[in-house]
Amino acid sequence: MKKIIIVSVLLIIQFKGLCQNKAQDSTNIQFLDSLKKFKIESAFYESGKIKTEKSYYCDKMVRIIYFSEDGKLLVESNYNFEGEEYGWQKEYYGTGKLKKEIFIYSYTIIEEKYQNEYFNLKVFNGPYSEYYENGVLKKEGCSVNGKNAGLYREYDSDGKIKKMEYYDSH
Repeated sequence: MKKIIIVSVLLIIQFKGLCQNKAQDSTNIQFLDSLKKFKIESAFYESGKIKTEKSYYCDKMVRIIYFSEDGKLLVESNYNFEGEEYGWQKEYYGTGKLKKEIFIYSYTIIEEKYQNEYFNLKVFNGPYSEYYENGVLKKEGCSVNGKNAGLYREYDSDGKIKKMEYYDSH
């Protein structure tokens, strides 16, 4: 308990010093000015509980979080400045436990044929994981150009490996 109080007091002193010295330290001024470019918008259910929270930087949406009516996390998505999903994307079960997570580092446009017509599909590149509702890892792998690449694993609900394959990314 003493450690928490001491750390809290030190942080307060450091923050107070930062605010008092901001006119003298250009690094601190830049940091505080960049905070002015950050904005959060929230929407609420009729019950008053939060429904969505959108984060903006320089008037571009960089993150959105969706909540269920009972306040549990449903989806977290991050975006780059072009408006594309980028970074960690997470989906949750109604219980609030993690269901899927994907780290998107880029996209690829691939051409797919369906009923004699061609379509351009935008597919993500990056690692992904999926979980059972009990929190145990269900599957994990990496996607490149919309296909598995590298090591791919599937697990049963007790966490034992039931499938493991290696996919060539070429």
